[in-house]
Amino acid sequence: MASALACTCVTHFGQAPRVPPFHILSVLGDTSWRAVLRGHLQGALKREQVPVAKGFAPNTHADVLAEYAPCYRPEKDVLAPPVVPEWVVPYSDAVYGPRHDDFHRAGSGATAPQPTSPAHGDGAANGGDGDDRDRDGGGGGGGGAHPQARSSLPQPPPVELPERNITFFFSGGIRPEQLYYSQGVRQAVMRMVSGSGGKAGTDRGGKEGEGGLAEEFTGAWRRPDFIISTAGQHSQVLMVASRFCLAPSGWGWGLRLLQAVACGCVPVVVQDSVYQPLWDVVPYEEFAVVVPRAQLHRLPQLLDAVTPEQLARLQAGLVTWHRAFLYRHHSPAGLAFNYTLAALKKRLVSLNSAHYRRYHQRHRRH
Repeated sequence: MASALACTCVTHFGQAPRVPPFHILSVLGDTSWRAVLRGHLQGALKREQVPVAKGFAPNTHADVLAEYAPCYRPEKDVLAPPVVPEWVVPYSDAVYGPRHDDFHRAGSGATAPQPTSPAHGDGAANGGDGDDRDRDGGGGGGGGAHPQARSSLPQPPPVELPERNITFFFSGGIRPEQLYYSQGVRQAVMRMVSGSGGKAGTDRGGKEGEGGLAEEFTGAWRRPDFIISTAGQHSQVLMVASRFCLAPSGWGWGLRLLQAVACGCVPVVVQDSVYQPLWDVVPYEEFAVVVPRAQLHRLPQLLDAVTPEQLARLQAGLVTWHRAFLYRHHSPAGLAFNYTLAALKKRLVSLNSAHYRRYHQRHRRH
């Protein structure tokens, strides 16, 4: 058992709730543990009766259990970034330059391909969502092509990088009846935009508390510089034209974070109790905005409060750290494998130190 606990796992999804709702000790073992864990489970299940935050729908029993399922142990496991889709690479080259050391803007002469070929389409094209395949390794299927495959794909004509005049962008699947998909974040954003309990254009009720949201609450989200939709077609062009992009989870780990970083769009990470890829070797505060679900309803005000100087610093952080999310078989500038090794080294040092402490504590007692 001790050797199994010391084993380091490399994974893509970092959900790590503080205490799971069920533990073997709640049935077997110490009665004090049993009482604590049972009490925690009862408290967690009460969350089915109320939304987790303003703008969210109430969780079901399955939503609560899925949110408390531990998938990652930060003291020993490593979170490696998944492989980005193939279409990301040319956009990344256009945004950051051939040497990936600059942040190009509209009118700088940098070009990006026009997304006319299905080979460069988003995984969410035609109303689907690339994150639907993530738990099955489908994210790698979208971007794990052999290096030679990139040159064999039809290359559409280049276009000038657009002006970044979109403040906030998200496009992807919603699944309003399954809140454990993205921890209810995608559904809550669509509720805030539409004022209804489901997708944009649908209505399950009128007033807040009955499935709908008040007009004065949703009005802040209904802006021309906020583009939010359930269809993923051509989302790469809109990401390149956006300053902030929503990065929720999917069924598990998602690709929105990596897509946003590669396209030069500052990711807005809304994933409570979920560690992000390479969190221990990459400073997210330098290039991302992390918002808890409790503050999601205030996102328009939070983004409006970001000054041009702060945005420029975040974009400079993207230049510095975006290569940590690209693998070299997609781009010569990719350093994802190197940073994964750096994270593994930190775990090795940490585990060796833990073993050293336990060894000497055991021998001191004897």
